[in-house]
Amino acid sequence: MKKLLLTSSGLWAPAPVAALKNLAGQPLESLRVALIPTAHYDGPITEGLAKHPDQLTELGITDQRIIDLKEESPETLREKLADRTLIYVRGGNTFWL
Repeated sequence: MKKLLLTSSGLWAPAPVAALKNLAGQPLESLRVALIPTAHYDGPITEGLAKHPDQLTELGITDQRIIDLKEESPETLREKLADRTLIYVRGGNTFWL
């Protein structure tokens, strides 16, 4: 079953973190995350991105793959997401997705 967690505060507040733990059904440390910050940025993917992997690391999630949708074909995107247990899309302007 696919699960979706929508939050306006990301994973900074205690309630979304608790919801993530509940939805994950496994320890957060074992999650393999695809971090897609593309909607958050109008410029290069590196601008302002530094705090997002740190946020996940603070939760014990160390297996992180940053994916820039602007750089991926549908085929390579499928390959890069295939082994991920969580897709974390950072908010922003949905026109960038």
